[in-house]
Amino acid sequence: MRCWGIRWGERGRSDVMILAFIGVSTRKMAVLHIPRDSRVLIPGHGVNKINAAYALGGPELARETVEYLIGEPIDFYVKVDFEGFKKLVDLVGGVDLYVEKDMHYVDRSQGLYINLKKGYQHLDGEKAMEYVRFRHDRWGDIGRIERQKKFLKALAKKLLSPGNLPKLPKIIVQARECVETDMTVEDMLDLVRVVRKVKPEEVPMETLPGRPATIRGISYW
Repeated sequence: MRCWGIRWGERGRSDVMILAFIGVSTRKMAVLHIPRDSRVLIPGHGVNKINAAYALGGPELARETVEYLIGEPIDFYVKVDFEGFKKLVDLVGGVDLYVEKDMHYVDRSQGLYINLKKGYQHLDGEKAMEYVRFRHDRWGDIGRIERQKKFLKALAKKLLSPGNLPKLPKIIVQARECVETDMTVEDMLDLVRVVRKVKPEEVPMETLPGRPATIRGISYW
């Protein structure tokens, strides 16, 4: 079984952490979302929120921290920044998704402008980014993770649709230019040969077990 650590966000603290487990021989896949506020031991830096690992030591320290957390080695990492994420969504032609409620939020300091209406709609890269980043309701980051799970399943369904399957190798080559990773193009094509047989609706997507807590004035998961 191989593990891929996937993050998106700008340099600084990582915005999202997702761990993908892929059985090369079984052709099965599972996904674990790690809340950004998870209280963990960051090797060499003590206890902190897991999203600080990337800020303190880049992809390698982020990977080492997750390896320590789960007790398993991680074979590869993929880092996706915000612009890369939008390009990846546009590469597959966008995603059809039911937006479960109106979402409005503005943070000019981050250049974040979210304005989505409730209802079934087609999300291009820009709108998809708004959907997966929204967390300004009573559920905060945990509610956002549930939306990210919903979006990732819709994205996988679109990627593995009959119209995109023949184009997968070309899409992967183009996608390689949108991310930072220690995977080669050949590694990514090998991955495609495994996951193209996977049914997105059958992929378990879980969240790292935990509970919200405030410790010395800091909110953690």
